[in-house]
Amino acid sequence: MLHDNEVDNARANLSLGFFRELQVPLPPLEDQTDIVSELTKFENEVQRLEAIYQQKLDSLAELKQSILQKAFSGELTAEDAEIKEEAVA
Repeated sequence: MLHDNEVDNARANLSLGFFRELQVPLPPLEDQTDIVSELTKFENEVQRLEAIYQQKLDSLAELKQSILQKAFSGELTAEDAEIKEEAVA
């Protein structure tokens, strides 16, 4: 109950006029433009990396499906796995 009154009192003290008079410092327009430019570069890089990541996931799903298909058709044996494991090591 006491906490509810505190919240109501805080809301009453935060009027629209308070926010209208509040001055928020902003960097110069040139700096803002530079920041936006850098953020755009990062956004483009994130999109590029997400596309690569999705391609890797798709390839991994295809590989998994291929391995399962070979395993169930008898084309894949424990001996094959050992040979491939040695090749990787």
